[in-house]
Amino acid sequence: MIRNACIMGADEVIVCGRKKYDARFTVGADHYIPVNFWPAPLRVSIDHKADATCTYDPIAFLECCALGNWTPIFIEQGGIDIRTVTWASTSRPLLVMGNESSGIPRDFMDTVMRENKDAIKVSIPQWSVLRSMNVAMAAGIAMWEVRKSREKHSAISDVA
Repeated sequence: MIRNACIMGADEVIVCGRKKYDARFTVGADHYIPVNFWPAPLRVSIDHKADATCTYDPIAFLECCALGNWTPIFIEQGGIDIRTVTWASTSRPLLVMGNESSGIPRDFMDTVMRENKDAIKVSIPQWSVLRSMNVAMAAGIAMWEVRKSREKHSAISDVA
């Protein structure tokens, strides 16, 4: 995801719920895009012998979003079609990706969306019997949709 974010021109990557990441997989992209950590708002630990455990604080998450003027955009099943979103109207979209095993905790997402009226849940259309996409692939598609929409809007503004 860090390489995708760098390639797509994202401002930064925010890692939430982990203490570190394996920089070997960024192939140097982390030298060109800031990678920051939000340790408190959301932490998910996966024990393959038991259910996922989550600790989260949606209010702390919203405070972090407010500090950076980010609008939370949850990439999760059951949302509006990502292709229909007008990204140009979202000043600083913060694409929130869930854990591949457990996704984004539903009550966390619901609380954030209730407290921040600009926050939305979007979904990537899928046409197969499988209903789960690799998180890095989903992040790449979401970043592409944001970039594509913003460039289209920018071209229209330049002509007008």
